[in-house]
Amino acid sequence: FFEFPVNDSDAPGYSECIARPMCFSIIEEYCDDGRYDPSPKGLGVGALALDLDLIFANCEQYNVESSNVATKSREIRNELPDLIDKVIGGLRPRHPRHGEKFASSDYSFNPELDDWEVRQKTKASNKNQKADADSD
Repeated sequence: FFEFPVNDSDAPGYSECIARPMCFSIIEEYCDDGRYDPSPKGLGVGALALDLDLIFANCEQYNVESSNVATKSREIRNELPDLIDKVIGGLRPRHPRHGEKFASSDYSFNPELDDWEVRQKTKASNKNQKADADSD
C-alpha cells in the first residue's frame, strides 16, 4: 500500500475525491529533487512530515471509516509524529548555547509556499533580476 500513485481504475472516483494525491514514490522523487532540503534551498523537514501525513489523510478520506485500510491508516497516522521525531530527531541541529535540540516547529515550513515548481521559478527569476541589476 501507498507505494505508487492511486489511479481511478484501481480506486473508482479517487481523482474526484482526493485533491492532492501522495504516495511514497512521489516522496522519494521529492527527496531526490531536494524538495525537503532545509530552507532556503528546499521546503524543509516540515514539508516531508506534511506529505507523509497526507498519504494517510487521503486514505482515510477515500475509504469507508470502518474499512481495514482506513483503520490501519488512522493507527499509523496517530503514530506518525512520534515516528518522524525518532527518525529526524537525531538530525536536528543543537541550540548553540544550550546544547538542546530544537523542536519540530523550528524547521521552517510555509504551506502557502508548497508549490515546488513555483518556488524554483521564483528563485531563478530573483537570481536573474539580481544578475541584471549587478550588470547595470
